[in-house]
Amino acid sequence: MENEMLSGFTRISRIVFIVLSFVLAACILLQTFFAGAAIFTDPAIWRYHVNFVHFFEFVPILMLIFAFCGKLPNGFKWISGALLLILFAQYATAHVPAISAIHPVIALLYFGLSMLVVQQSWRFWKSCR
Repeated sequence: MENEMLSGFTRISRIVFIVLSFVLAACILLQTFFAGAAIFTDPAIWRYHVNFVHFFEFVPILMLIFAFCGKLPNGFKWISGALLLILFAQYATAHVPAISAIHPVIALLYFGLSMLVVQQSWRFWKSCR
């Protein structure tokens, strides 16, 4: 019922948000694969890990924008903002020896939160259909 009252832009924004949540989770998973492959098989793979983040670093900010455009509940806006802050934390811890050990721990948090967004956004979409 609620979905029938939404404008086309709002509906499309919600769909884009859901797609972006899946994209982010998949990218974090692939980023983790590159790190593991670099550690366990070939250190030359680090360049993929270092460069791949530039492919998806914009996704959390887009999620935040589309959360507002899609008039999603505030929880989605807060989580999108948290994902953006976690990305900043990843950059901050990547090359500072004193705190670099927390970099993979933050990655676990990043992936876990991204999966929560996937689950919640999918559930929200199904409830609105």
